[in-house]
Amino acid sequence: MMIALFLCSSVFSQEWKVPENKKKKTAPFKFNADIVKKGETLFNSNCLSCHGNPGKKNYANLNPSPGDPASDDYQDQTDGEMYYKITNGRSPMPSFKTILAETERWTIISYIRSFNKKYIQPDTAAVAGETEYTINLLAEKLSDSNKVKVTATAYSAKDTVVVKNADVTLYAKRNFGLLPIGEKKSTDKNGIVIFYFPEDLPGDTAGYVTLVVKLSDETGDIGEGEMTKKLQVGTPTHPVSLLDTRAMWSVRSQAPYWVIITYCSAVLLVLGVIGYILKQLSIIYKTGKDSKNLND
Repeated sequence: MMIALFLCSSVFSQEWKVPENKKKKTAPFKFNADIVKKGETLFNSNCLSCHGNPGKKNYANLNPSPGDPASDDYQDQTDGEMYYKITNGRSPMPSFKTILAETERWTIISYIRSFNKKYIQPDTAAVAGETEYTINLLAEKLSDSNKVKVTATAYSAKDTVVVKNADVTLYAKRNFGLLPIGEKKSTDKNGIVIFYFPEDLPGDTAGYVTLVVKLSDETGDIGEGEMTKKLQVGTPTHPVSLLDTRAMWSVRSQAPYWVIITYCSAVLLVLGVIGYILKQLSIIYKTGKDSKNLND
């Protein structure tokens, strides 16, 4: 549904300027029938509600018009332009770099391109001026403070560079997902960004927390990177087993007191009723026996 918002906001208009070096960006893999099929699935689950079926012009009646992804307006762009706009967004369209994986963004583009019979996928290796970088992220706790410093560098076969003005997001890994630590920040001229973490952030028994660092440099030449590292930035926590507490789901010895009292009361009540019934039956039996003896 969110991709539909992207396609519904006229993102492919000429007013949206894409940096020249980004127009040359190409997919890291070749488009084939399997990739296109996966792209179709992603498109149908995210885009179909607004755009309808590509080539059918059965898109939703919205303003601005969502248009048809198979139309010339879409197909006249380079792959890099499509990827840049999906990734970075532009108000009111959000950025999708944290919603869809890089491969998923390219996969949707492969499906859109399948409606262009004239399309020939560029050879990544043949793009002039492009350098493939590998991102290196270093996260460390600053001594005697509640700060984590992240340093970003990138290296290629030719050189090593500092990653400037790149978006960095820090997360703490929790049982049910990733917890953002602060707001997204940008690296400085030295490729460094500082995050403040909560002093009451729960960690393991020694205070270690698994941190996930995500970097995106879509306005430059680096791309995206991610790293995971355990740092002693949390409060030592000794987890208590759910079976060690008095709760409905716990073992019998840890059952809530009210459950024990209710159960015992119910058992005593049932036993009392049974005893009362047996007593009444005994009385009836004796009464009948006495009556028989009198008649005799």
